[in-house]
Amino acid sequence: MFPTFSSLHLPVGGDRMRPGLEDVLQLAVCEFGIDVTAGWLDAVEASHEEYRTTQLRAFVREFPDIAFEELRRAGYVDGDVPQRPVREDRISRLRRYRYPSSGTTARRLVLFASPESKHCALLR
Repeated sequence: MFPTFSSLHLPVGGDRMRPGLEDVLQLAVCEFGIDVTAGWLDAVEASHEEYRTTQLRAFVREFPDIAFEELRRAGYVDGDVPQRPVREDRISRLRRYRYPSSGTTARRLVLFASPESKHCALLR
């Protein structure tokens, strides 16, 4: 039996490069035209910035050689490339495929709208 679309796992960049909840919310507003309150975009953009900054910092900690090399290429730093930390306990985040049953903690999002209106509810 082929799985339904709602049960498929779509890998979209792993732990650090995946879309965030903010992306899903913005998609729902922009693509499906759900009603929003004033200031929604400012709130989503501020949350985007916080989430992406956290992800970027974590990525730089895990891959300092890549970050350093890019900063050197742009002329910001000189010197030796730092050593990438070796993790024997798992495959690099740059290579691995994350299965939904792998024990990761995921944020669950359910959006639903009434057939009569464009109102939407969010459950986490």
